[in-house]
Amino acid sequence: MRLLDLNIPAENIVVAGDSAGGGLTMALLMYLRDNSYPLPSGAILFSPWVDLTMSCNSWDTNAAYDIVPAPSPGDHLNPIYCYLGDNIQSLIVHPYASPLFGEFHDLPPLLIQAGESEVLRDEISLLAHKARAAHVPVRYELYEDGVCLALSLATRMSSSYLVSGTCVPTIPVSQHRSVRFSLMW
Repeated sequence: MRLLDLNIPAENIVVAGDSAGGGLTMALLMYLRDNSYPLPSGAILFSPWVDLTMSCNSWDTNAAYDIVPAPSPGDHLNPIYCYLGDNIQSLIVHPYASPLFGEFHDLPPLLIQAGESEVLRDEISLLAHKARAAHVPVRYELYEDGVCLALSLATRMSSSYLVSGTCVPTIPVSQHRSVRFSLMW
């Protein structure tokens, strides 16, 4: 809202988030739409955590491979409990807490990136599917053998720059090649 107060047009804004921040980014888009605020021109979601129920199979099938630990019930530092507090049962499937349970119509274009071996993989795939089913333009990139991109990209990102409205991060994959992506919508 601050950017709009500074007279920056919504079509010049792209929001982004990783992991829980990716879930918050989706919640923000839904909140803005639901309350008739101008929407940004797009969003970038790196390994977004969009289902706090942890009901997708990849939480179990990929647990041995990912660097993200499953929150433990009863742990005073459980991020789900810290986020939702004592109202956890009534809020856990609210779209602003778990956007996977929300409506996806009328959202801006999404770039969604995930790792094939991360615990969030299945919910991220469902997110991309539900958004596409609601006619949201989606670019979904699933990286082979990748773990939580939100945490692993931070350690591998060599540069990121903005060229005439196009985000072009460069991520070293090996000593001999790199992967580049660009967002243009």
